[in-house]
Amino acid sequence: LPFGEIPRPLSGYIHRVLDEHELAVRAATTYCRKTLRQAFLASMVAVSIPDVEACMNELLEAHREYLPAAWFSE
Repeated sequence: LPFGEIPRPLSGYIHRVLDEHELAVRAATTYCRKTLRQAFLASMVAVSIPDVEACMNELLEAHREYLPAAWFSE
């Protein structure tokens, strides 16, 4: 049902979530850690860059056997 224009605060939140998801998909399809870092930083749970790096490394390592080797060739 039509409900009119989305209020600006809600629109900003929606765009931020969409940006995070688009970056995550781009990272997953290109195996790019830089893009993955950007996706984490775009999320609303990222505290700091060192925390994001640690989380990324821990998650990638925990799932290494299921991930393409391209994630680990730097």
